Amino acid sequence: MRILAAFSALILSLLCVSVNSLAKDKLSAEEERARQEVERICLSMQQYMERPGNLKSVKLDKSPEINAYADSDNNVTFLMGMVDFVRDENELAVVCGHELAHLAAKHISRSLFTRIVSSVAADAIGGIAGDVAGTALYSKQSRKHEREADRRGLLYMWQAGYDPRAAWKFWQSLENQYEQGNASIAKYFGTHPVTRERVENFKVLLVRNCYDSPTLPLCEEILADKELLKSFNEYEERD
Repeated sequence: MRILAAFSALILSLLCVSVNSLAKDKLSAEEERARQEVERICLSMQQYMERPGNLKSVKLDKSPEINAYADSDNNVTFLMGMVDFVRDENELAVVCGHELAHLAAKHISRSLFTRIVSSVAADAIGGIAGDVAGTALYSKQSRKHEREADRRGLLYMWQAGYDPRAAWKFWQSLENQYEQGNASIAKYFGTHPVTRERVENFKVLLVRNCYDSPTLPLCEEILADKELLKSFNEYEERD
């Protein structure tokens, strides 16, 4: 009888933990509205992905951290901190377009493979030199993936009708927050490094895309923007 009572108590305890966990994870009415808004914006861009079927679902996490990510199960997850951080739907589209681009280009699975290769390389070389070689290999691919996601994601949001100029403004705002010591942004910076070069690259992409495809929305205004043209011309001179 004691064993049965103990077993019943254990089952009851597990059920209570499960119920409490579900209650904790359940979104409030405000959070559910935010999730629906994020989902609406992401799905509006899905048709412009090279592989639209690579998006499984759009999720919202209650965490106050400023973060968003795509995972190996083809989900895009926004943390509530990111939803609160962006200033409008255009900036939400910037973030979602970037994560959709990671899914379309299969960056997550490729990164996992490179991480394994990097680990093998580090072990083969050994010591500090091995660690440096492995890290350099992985970092090089990560930077390449980030640039590709920036380029593709910008076009997704642009074609879906959002203002592409929000891209450089969002990343500039992100950089400013990081420089001010906003701790809630640290994890996002770990996988999405923001530099002045990245901000400038978005300005260059805006002008270049308009030169290549002048029928894109807002190109008349973009090509009349002196700041954007200055960034583009300086880039072309360096190149």
